[in-house]
Amino acid sequence: MRRLGKYALRLLAGLGALFLILIALAALCRLPLARWALASALADAGVTPRDVRVTALGPRGATIAPLDVSWRGQRVSIESVTVRRSRIFARSLGRIELKGVAVTLDLGALTTPTAASPPTPAGAPETGVTFDRLSVDGRIALRTPAAGRELALALAATPAAGGHGIRFTTALSGPGAEAQASGAYDLASSVAEFDLSQASFELADSWVFLRDLAPALTTGWEAAGKLTVTAHGRAAGGAIAGEMAVRLRDASAANPGENISVDGIQADVVFSDPMAAATGPGQTVRAGSARLGNLALRDVAVRFQLKGVHECRIESAELGALGGRLSVEPLTCDPTAGTVACVVVADGLRVEDVLALFPDAPAKATGVIDGRLPVVLDRTGLHFGAGWMGLKVGQTATVWFNSPGLLTGRLAPANPAYATLQGIEVGRMPLSVEELRVELHPAGAPAQRSAQIHLAGRPADAGSRLGQVTLDLNVNGPLEELLNWGLRTRFGAPAAASPPAGTKVEAH
Repeated sequence: MRRLGKYALRLLAGLGALFLILIALAALCRLPLARWALASALADAGVTPRDVRVTALGPRGATIAPLDVSWRGQRVSIESVTVRRSRIFARSLGRIELKGVAVTLDLGALTTPTAASPPTPAGAPETGVTFDRLSVDGRIALRTPAAGRELALALAATPAAGGHGIRFTTALSGPGAEAQASGAYDLASSVAEFDLSQASFELADSWVFLRDLAPALTTGWEAAGKLTVTAHGRAAGGAIAGEMAVRLRDASAANPGENISVDGIQADVVFSDPMAAATGPGQTVRAGSARLGNLALRDVAVRFQLKGVHECRIESAELGALGGRLSVEPLTCDPTAGTVACVVVADGLRVEDVLALFPDAPAKATGVIDGRLPVVLDRTGLHFGAGWMGLKVGQTATVWFNSPGLLTGRLAPANPAYATLQGIEVGRMPLSVEELRVELHPAGAPAQRSAQIHLAGRPADAGSRLGQVTLDLNVNGPLEELLNWGLRTRFGAPAAASPPAGTKVEAH
């Protein structure tokens, strides 16, 4: 019995020593074990650990410094993660602080489609929020092949009422960009509410990113101005409902290679369904001035409605050009089709400004004209339909010709009108025009005829005995090819250096 008691004492002593050794080992190994457990948990969540160091661990909190991981090819590094608990026995992790967060986002990689995450199984157990407060302080580095930009990041999140949701506020700021947003996410219903109070961007600072992300739309273009976006809405079941307002102020755009520029751009567009690219009526875009090669524009104003990516309703479009006003009759078009067909109404255009677009025109003139011109604009240029232009009612024009033989080609020098007509055709004597009408693609004319010009007037010299002079001209071949817009290229096709030989003007 005495021997049994001695063995029992030895056994208890050995167990005690083993317990002390285990306690010592646990104390020594708690940080490596914690690191291993954290790395395993991150790997299970689809996050690849790169550098995980647990530097402090206790019943009231822990510190991880640093934490370096990658997720879907994007690197995330954190200088320190601190967890502080107010009570030892509590379900909540307490206050969590992430300092020195550095996220590098490859914007090009983000535009590449990725496999969708599997849906949450029906009846999955509801997860509650297990922290009192989460704060994040750091920066986001945006990268494209040609540019980089850093934005300061601040985020704060707290549990919503009931502990089954999260409320958050976040802010981003950096050169030429800033944004503030808030929202809430309910874990039980998977419903998120968001409010983007403001996001503003300076286009000049952000343009280099857009060039990389959308080269087809931005190549050759330069842009400046301030773009402001506000939005609010609700996301549930994979659908987003809400409203987004876009404002552009003091903006400009230019394509030096095409000799195109637009200044003083102002835009106000409110999307009633941003995901469907849908707006209500009355959205506006304005520009103070613009230049398309040799054509100067001013006071551009457009009102429109979007009904999706492929449908735009132009309610009205007006601009000043060629000394008068041009307006577009209401139309519906597909902005992605590359072709727009519309009807342009001209009011009070100066004849001299119109003729300036026809450098080979055999005349100069002054006067005011109106017109109605169906046009089609596509990647090959501007094409006219069946329309007309003519003298404004009650107005006259003055024309100086520079085309020897235009009026006397079929007259004998002995004809009493020969000298006067010769003076008119070479520009020594102007013609006071009372009738001027240009019919584009007139009905019943030969297929190759693009225009018929009717002109009637009298010599401006009051002492002339010559009565009315009537001149009818036919333009055979594309009238559009006689225009010189002054563009480097004609909407993607090389601009013609001179009118094609097939386009002819005939008098009769």
